[in-house]
Amino acid sequence: MKVTSLELRNHLGSILDRLDKEQEPVIVEKGRKPRAVLLPLALYRRFLDLQEKALRDELVKEIRESALPAVRDTVVELRRLRYGDRGRGSS
Repeated sequence: MKVTSLELRNHLGSILDRLDKEQEPVIVEKGRKPRAVLLPLALYRRFLDLQEKALRDELVKEIRESALPAVRDTVVELRRLRYGDRGRGSS
């Protein structure tokens, strides 16, 4: 649904009721140009959940990428300390 800013100002209550009933975004235009969007609360909450998940996924990715070299370096160092110059697994 599209409404003008004047319609929104004059009919806010009924537009909010319609938004709640139809559960579809409302595009607000001013001067024939889209300027804003009204979202049903459920859709907005879904958006926030998806945004949080994307941020968590990105953080996990960064942590994994930064931790892997340290883990590899630690394993190499432990092997060097354990086996010295004899090589891995030699007696």
